[in-house]
Amino acid sequence: MARNRTKRGEGRLAVVVDLALALHRCDTSAHRLEGTVRAVGLRLGLRVECFASPTALFIGVGDEPARMLRVEPAQFDGEALVAVDGVARDLLAGRVAPAAARRRLKRLKARPPLAAPVSLLAFAVVSASASVLLGGTPLEALAAAGLGLIAGAVGPALGPHPAARRLAALATAALVAAVAAAMASRLPVAPERATLAALIVLVPGLSLTLALSELSEGHLVSGTARLAAVAVSFLQLGLGAGIGWAAASVLGPGPAIEEAGSPQVAHVLALAVAPPAIAVLMRVRAEDVPALAGATWLGVLGARFGASFVGPEAGALLGAFVVGLASNAYARRAAVPSPVVMVPGILLLVPGSVGFRGFAALLQEETLRGVEAAFAALLLAACLVGGLLAAHALLPEAPPVSRRRPRASADAPPRGRPGG
Repeated sequence: MARNRTKRGEGRLAVVVDLALALHRCDTSAHRLEGTVRAVGLRLGLRVECFASPTALFIGVGDEPARMLRVEPAQFDGEALVAVDGVARDLLAGRVAPAAARRRLKRLKARPPLAAPVSLLAFAVVSASASVLLGGTPLEALAAAGLGLIAGAVGPALGPHPAARRLAALATAALVAAVAAAMASRLPVAPERATLAALIVLVPGLSLTLALSELSEGHLVSGTARLAAVAVSFLQLGLGAGIGWAAASVLGPGPAIEEAGSPQVAHVLALAVAPPAIAVLMRVRAEDVPALAGATWLGVLGARFGASFVGPEAGALLGAFVVGLASNAYARRAAVPSPVVMVPGILLLVPGSVGFRGFAALLQEETLRGVEAAFAALLLAACLVGGLLAAHALLPEAPPVSRRRPRASADAPPRGRPGG
């Protein structure tokens, strides 16, 4: 009997650890990860304490020493987040036993990666759309699409080795910038804008916003670590772009560039195709794409409305507020985590482009413009966080605990005691 109790306790602790690791692999914020793990542990009869950071997880139970789990920084995965959240909901509602929950999490970890052709096509579509929204001409949008294909191919080509992964951002930026500058020597294309559009997915604007959000929630270690990672990413991208532009400068200046931008119909088309492509890159489920597209459109419209009357900071705040409201409303209706819609929805609002331009200006010895751009990026990120916090205060996301009576299931734990 004592052995059975020990095995049940180990099983409950194991599923809590697996759940924490699965949430971290989805790039879940520290406050959401820690809150979910504590709630599930309490439901299973364990007094769990969890401390999350981008590179480590500390999990302790009761008076036992905490165990440290070394983890790697993750990328957002909407489909996996919904699945992991479903496992947590079922555990909280008593619909599944820990052993069955662990099997579900194990199957989720074994999912195949996104197919390379699909990923490359999504990179190209997002890059072309970003070029149009940044004020580029139709020719620049076409050039950005080709550069986006290069940006999406460099990382996988370098392989999974840790050293290669650390150099991926710098190598990608250098190659993309060199090709963009070579294009600009023959075609009326702005190399800086084309480079930025192609690298828009890699620019860590979302991480900057998430870092400030965690700092505002009191998670100082995780937020500071994310800020440091953002600074390193900006430095790698800016340095790589500077190397690429310098290498292609021997080709000489190109033809004059017309700053006419794209027609209004191109902006509408860009806003129509960008959300599905973003959903592909962030692995959002097909059934969540309409909500993602709606939140993105509302956010862009809100940002432009606020910017036209007050300024870009007010536009960022209003855009993030609208995206937050739409995300929480959809999360309540569809019983999914709000980041599934919110995180991809603010991609077109994040201040990553401003930060990238700041580092590029510093590399070109335009110190004043670079420092101004860096401060502008921080200010825009703070406005985004303020808008999201206001949205969460006005319409909070529904808690994951189901208020319905748990359904009977073969995987469900016996009544009268926590699942074992």
